[in-house]
Amino acid sequence: TEQSGLSTIGATMRASDVGADPFWWCGFDGVVLLPDGLRDMKSAQLASLATWVRAGGRLVVFAGGQLGRSHLGWLNDLTAEADDG
Repeated sequence: TEQSGLSTIGATMRASDVGADPFWWCGFDGVVLLPDGLRDMKSAQLASLATWVRAGGRLVVFAGGQLGRSHLGWLNDLTAEADDG
């Protein structure tokens, strides 16, 4: 949509397309992570996403279904940091 000279462009990516460097995320103003995408992401990708969020990136996570321990731990750690901040 376009409003006041700003535009929003959505992009759909697979977990295999996502980089493991936090700077990879800098091209985005916000990220929406769906359940399948969360489950498919590797720990290095999740770590880079968390670093980007801590630096001010905006993240919305739709978690559903069965999450592995590492993914659930990552999500719990990230939300605990948000609660502390």
